[in-house]
Amino acid sequence: MAYYSNSAPFRLRIYLKQNRNSQVFIGYPLANPIEWIQIFNFNNTELVCGKQRFDINDVRSFIIAYPSGEILDGELVFYPLPQGIYYIENEKNIKSEILIPENLKEGNQLLKVVHKKAVDEKRNNYYSTKLINISPEKIKVIKFAGYTQYHGMYILNTITGGYFSEQNFREWYGVDEDGWIKPGQTVIDPNNYGGRKGYWVYFCVNESGKEFIAGAQFQGVSPWWKLW
Repeated sequence: MAYYSNSAPFRLRIYLKQNRNSQVFIGYPLANPIEWIQIFNFNNTELVCGKQRFDINDVRSFIIAYPSGEILDGELVFYPLPQGIYYIENEKNIKSEILIPENLKEGNQLLKVVHKKAVDEKRNNYYSTKLINISPEKIKVIKFAGYTQYHGMYILNTITGGYFSEQNFREWYGVDEDGWIKPGQTVIDPNNYGGRKGYWVYFCVNESGKEFIAGAQFQGVSPWWKLW
């Protein structure tokens, strides 16, 4: 049986291969899921839970979550969610801020931001975003957000209505718990997905206490975006 690039088995395989300490749950029974089973072991064809083994191609419902429990992706997600698993929360007060791209120039001399659609990336609309510390000091990202173009202006526009947090950054980009990006180090979010023209912008501080912002434009690959 063929599986298209955004099907549950296809996407599930990709997350498992990334080996980023994700929490993995599948809906059980596979044909008509009513409860969640956590998966701790797997290979390219099977998921293992105790003595039970499941063919990945038969999975219809799944949850991939970061170590904190925040959901990264899911298919046919139903309630109740597994204990400790949750969706990212919306901001109570929606922020409306405008980005002036020229303000990124100084910060981009310290932190390089690169968006790229990998040749072997078969998931529809997905791309990676990597950050490279090109400065002589350690850098920490305090918060970050996306800005989408509307009528020639770039306006803050994310799924939460505000900034993503320092914890979000550590988990999404695979950064050490202390949050510091070392000189010459590259960190990456392999699970970005995009559409409309805009910027990802990172609000940072270095070891000397200097605050700056860095970012790069994303041209878009389809009319749907992680930043609505």
